[in-house]
Amino acid sequence: MVQEIQMIKYYELRDGVLTLVKNPQDVSGLTWCDVHLDKSRASPNDELKLVSTMFKINIHDLKDTTDLTERPRYNYDMLLENQFMLLRGIMSDQLDLSAEVENPTIPIGIFYTIDEKIVTVHSIDSPEFTNIIETLDKRKITKPIFLFLEFIQIIFNRLDKASYNISLKINEIQKHIGSSRDARKRGIPFKLNSYMIFFNAAMMGNYNAFQAFMDKNKSTFEADAALYEKVDDLKIDIKQIYQFTSIYRDQVNNLVEQANNIINNNLNNIFKVVGSISLLVSIPTLIASFYGMNVGLPGGIEDGKFISFYIIIGISFTVSFVTWLFFRKLDWL
Repeated sequence: MVQEIQMIKYYELRDGVLTLVKNPQDVSGLTWCDVHLDKSRASPNDELKLVSTMFKINIHDLKDTTDLTERPRYNYDMLLENQFMLLRGIMSDQLDLSAEVENPTIPIGIFYTIDEKIVTVHSIDSPEFTNIIETLDKRKITKPIFLFLEFIQIIFNRLDKASYNISLKINEIQKHIGSSRDARKRGIPFKLNSYMIFFNAAMMGNYNAFQAFMDKNKSTFEADAALYEKVDDLKIDIKQIYQFTSIYRDQVNNLVEQANNIINNNLNNIFKVVGSISLLVSIPTLIASFYGMNVGLPGGIEDGKFISFYIIIGISFTVSFVTWLFFRKLDWL
């Protein structure tokens, strides 16, 4: 009997219907094994070792699916003759820039064994994965390879929805970026820019991984028209997601530049106000400083030629003029 673990679920595909199997006797009748990683556990090695033994999958590939920094890729194990695709899925298709998340995507592993068994490893709590049977009941699955592609379709659909939400957020920012006086809102373009860097890079990696998968199985897909059409649709989907997110990233870069310009303009306006106030204050200060000198002043009660006063004024203007020339030479003025 196959060991039953709560975070691992087993399914069989029979007559186009996917059915949950509890306490399976062996893996021969199984079609799909789903491993839902528990985020609270740092290293679910026992579960991964069990799956590795049951389905003859490289344990290192399984562990790669738990590495949050792992890049998307496709790998064919020549020894075990298994196919492994690691894609970056979205943690939430709802764009939340308030969350302190460095990378909005996480790895999802999909394995296709030589005996047509499918193993998925993920930590996403999405309705699509939770209600997978209801989702797939709407489609007639005839072969395990179609089921394999359906999982990829689920991942791409969530990424497409996230991409759409990004476009809505960009439109919202464009409408209010010039009029908002809230400093926190002005920082949103910078957060979105960081978000888009990771998201766009993940989409490029997903596209390259899926392209490698297509190249490896080209002859198989070309032999089945329905299979080829499904794969081609998926390729178009991920390519469009990547292209759109590239456009969105450029738009976000423009928003960041616009935000920087607004900040610089605001600083310039502040400096102008401060400079004007300083000039207004300096005029009475200058007059008061003249009449505070311990020398004879024109208009004062002292008699004489006031030569000391004129010497001081001359020296002051000379020093100011030399300083002005020096600043001009350095392009400071």
